[in-house]
Amino acid sequence: MRKGGISARLGLILAGCLICSASAYLRYIDWPSLGGDAQVRAFIPSEYPIQDAYHYTYRNFMDTWELYRFATTPEAIAYLAYSLNLSAPTTVYEFDMIVSWPPPYWWHPETLEVGQLYRSEQRAPDGHLYDLLYSVDLGIAYFIRFEGSLRRTLDNPCHRDVTLAVVWTRVIRRLQRVALPFRDAIRVQ
Repeated sequence: MRKGGISARLGLILAGCLICSASAYLRYIDWPSLGGDAQVRAFIPSEYPIQDAYHYTYRNFMDTWELYRFATTPEAIAYLAYSLNLSAPTTVYEFDMIVSWPPPYWWHPETLEVGQLYRSEQRAPDGHLYDLLYSVDLGIAYFIRFEGSLRRTLDNPCHRDVTLAVVWTRVIRRLQRVALPFRDAIRVQ
């Protein structure tokens, strides 16, 4: 009787630990994402439509990155670029991840085929730096708000995980490009 009680308690404790670990990991990757609409509305007025808004704050010692993803119109992007003094858009075909793995489950700017990249060359009126990647074809925007002195890009690879994420993103893209003709040839047969 005593052994059965200990096994049941041990099983209950292990199940509790597993549930707590799973819950902590899911919140770490921002699932479920909460409050994205309100956070995006702080930058874009209600006259512009917003859908599927997500927000995540990534803190690292002295620096903070706020990550946003939302769907909207080109007019809203133009408003956002103007209000934050972002540079003229540059067409990019690769946009490297800036956060260590795992990112929030919805953060995948590297999957966009082509996008318009807006950057703040100097701090915006609120004292922050911004990056905005907008896919005109899909209407999806990836928006980053930097607070602090570090801007995590390939130009400034201060963290090894950022560099590895950039390398792996490029390797995966190249493999996809190489495998695409083979996939099409297999489908034809």
